[in-house]
Amino acid sequence: MKAWLPSLLRLALVVVLIAFVTNPGWFEPLLKPLTENNAPVIYNQGSLLTLTLLHLRTVLIATVAATIVAVALAILVTRPAGAEFLPLSHSLVNIGQTFPPVAVLALAVPAVGFGEKPTLIALFLY
Repeated sequence: MKAWLPSLLRLALVVVLIAFVTNPGWFEPLLKPLTENNAPVIYNQGSLLTLTLLHLRTVLIATVAATIVAVALAILVTRPAGAEFLPLSHSLVNIGQTFPPVAVLALAVPAVGFGEKPTLIALFLY
């Protein structure tokens, strides 16, 4: 086997992967035989790249918000004026860690509806 063949194969696979991530509709004719009952082959909510970037944005917003609150409260409870709140903060954190994110979603969806809001709440609390 030629030495350059594995590199060429890797490059071809990367190109196909990038094409699928950015334009999954191109692969619809290829994947159509794998569906049953005329089910859609590709759901058109957006490209995988767009959905990934939206997901990363949601995670970043929740992470930044949780970090700001956590650092502010950590500074508060480690100072003499807020030292009496240290046991309370430990209890709240322990209670928060006992609820899985799916349970938070189950409680948040009826309260705030579907979409990004319940996801942000679950990520923030977790």
